[in-house]
Amino acid sequence: MQNNLEQNKSEGYSKLRMLYIFAIAPFILVGKWTVGKDLIELRNENFKLKFKQRLILLLTGALFWIGIFLYGFNTSEKERLKLSPEDEIEISDWKKKHGYEK
Repeated sequence: MQNNLEQNKSEGYSKLRMLYIFAIAPFILVGKWTVGKDLIELRNENFKLKFKQRLILLLTGALFWIGIFLYGFNTSEKERLKLSPEDEIEISDWKKKHGYEK
């Protein structure tokens, strides 16, 4: 048992598994999907390297997807609010007629 806990200490994820955890981090955090053991199980079974890797991957993955979502939302809002040349209305004559410009 003690030897097993010592071996667990330095065990890490493969590059492909890390990429997978990073890519689906939001789904893991909300509890929709699971990939292996969760953080509590990793800590209890002395998987120190896996625990650190998973924690960093979940946080950075979630921040990455939040950033992608916000960028897409802001881009679509700018596009939605941008007036086309046909929609731009010349109001200088109206301003002069109603006394806003002299």
